[in-house]
Amino acid sequence: MKKFFLLVVSFVMVLSFVSCGNPSDAGIIDDLGEEIILTDGSPQRIVSLTPNITEILFYLGVGDRVVARTSFCNYPPEVESIPTVGDMMNLSVEAILGFEPDLVIANRMVPMEILDGLKGTSSRRIVVAAFDPNSIESLLKTIDRIAKICDVPSKTEELREGIEKITSQKSEPVIYTEIWGDPPMTFGKDTYGSDLISKIGGINLGDQILGDFPTTTHESIIDLNPDIIIIPDPYQETAQDIKKRNGYGNISAVKNDKIYSINADLLMRPSPRIIEILTLLQEIITD
Repeated sequence: MKKFFLLVVSFVMVLSFVSCGNPSDAGIIDDLGEEIILTDGSPQRIVSLTPNITEILFYLGVGDRVVARTSFCNYPPEVESIPTVGDMMNLSVEAILGFEPDLVIANRMVPMEILDGLKGTSSRRIVVAAFDPNSIESLLKTIDRIAKICDVPSKTEELREGIEKITSQKSEPVIYTEIWGDPPMTFGKDTYGSDLISKIGGINLGDQILGDFPTTTHESIIDLNPDIIIIPDPYQETAQDIKKRNGYGNISAVKNDKIYSINADLLMRPSPRIIEILTLLQEIITD
């Protein structure tokens, strides 16, 4: 459960940052607003410091270039054979440099002193980029930019086609996704999770609460009366635990047995597995 809590914290910190960079004709701009300049050709030794980036690299067919990852990078299964540099909250410039990377890809959770230390390394030229997609469209743009950095086809057209096949439902159920339960935390407006729910025709309960990842109260959740409740797996509580909460018996989702558990990585990680999570959410709505 401690690892899950760390994953929740990292997820919130990462996606609380609103992407400010977009691909441009002049070059590749990352989400720190920095232009990524490649001087030595396509990078061949990549260190990935965030799980969704690791997934993107393998999706793009350059997984064989990944020489190190974080301990949170757990998909696809092939990553198990790749050495780690620790988790995203315990990194060192020296550990990363030990893998002699020519490209390091991170996100805003990685301390700036780590990124600045890598950029300032005098012994070799290391390209450092940071990406934090917070919507479906920014995920696709992130994949495009990483593909451009690695000099490979982006493959986002096939993702776009799959996303377009996901149809919105007319019922517009109110969906409460509980990221954490004490106090209750959920997806706020303008986040990746909210965008997923909107795409499949749901109404994200958290859109009514201020903040990107707002905490609320059980009383407020009862008053907002969600039609569907989603919890990540693994999680601190089961669906049965949630049903037993004081006053939750009055919630439509509880009355109609509409509490669902979804793999935490799929639910929280902006990655090329987006079709899989959208399909799961669509099945939940039509259940």
